[in-house]
Amino acid sequence: MEIVGRAFCHNINGALLYFSFNNWLDSEDFLLYVITFWAGFYIQIVSYVAMQFVYRYLCLFHASIAKKFDGVRSIILILLTWIPGVIHMVLLAVLCRPDEYADEIFRDAILEKYELDVTHLARISIIPYSSSGQTRWNQLSLLLYGVFVTFSHYSVILYCGFMMHFNMKKELKKFSVSNQKLQMQFFKALIAQSIGPTLFLVFPIAPILLTPLIQPWIGIPLDWPTGWLFSMIGVFSPFDSIAFMYIVKEYTIVLKKKLCCFKGSILSVSTATSSSEGVFKRRSES
Repeated sequence: MEIVGRAFCHNINGALLYFSFNNWLDSEDFLLYVITFWAGFYIQIVSYVAMQFVYRYLCLFHASIAKKFDGVRSIILILLTWIPGVIHMVLLAVLCRPDEYADEIFRDAILEKYELDVTHLARISIIPYSSSGQTRWNQLSLLLYGVFVTFSHYSVILYCGFMMHFNMKKELKKFSVSNQKLQMQFFKALIAQSIGPTLFLVFPIAPILLTPLIQPWIGIPLDWPTGWLFSMIGVFSPFDSIAFMYIVKEYTIVLKKKLCCFKGSILSVSTATSSSEGVFKRRSES
């Protein structure tokens, strides 16, 4: 999606522009839908992470409910996470079509910073307030929807995280001593995984979505490329996995064994190669 769309975004004062750097596809409509999918996919990621926390919470404190979603029924949870993102994509495609007013706002900035003509780009613009102070309700409602969905899902993540924190001590008493140590490691990993969405999901999107809402009221001029913030989302997945594997010692032990086996296989191959080369040299000398 990123390879084809080459999507990026730019904030200037109270306006937000999603656009494509793609210069080898002639179909502007296709690129427009790719940009829409790219922008809406972030909402889907936040929704998916929130659902993960809800499922972890149910597994710890309401196992009977969690079991109802085992097997094929787990697809229901996955499909539910797509609903907010799909709604956001549809609203973007319908309410944020390019117009002359938005092009005039972004024309100079896009030409100066990217050396491109904004009218020749596949683009989606979000401008909640006009220069005269009038409210553009269609785009304001879209922006408010994006902010509401992002922070409501983040609230779910925080709620589940805090509830698991405060109730974990009670639940640990139900396990044996060895299992208590393991569950405590899981708990520490959960804390680290709770930090991940904050750093790599909420912090990047907050200035992008909030700037068009806040800037007209504070009056500070802003003109900055914000598309690079989306690259932080890609760090979340490895951070989530690495934190879990590093904190839970059983995973660390297994990884060390795998690495030792891998190193041993490399050494054996290199030894066999060097010995065969020695035999070949002796034969050639004789």
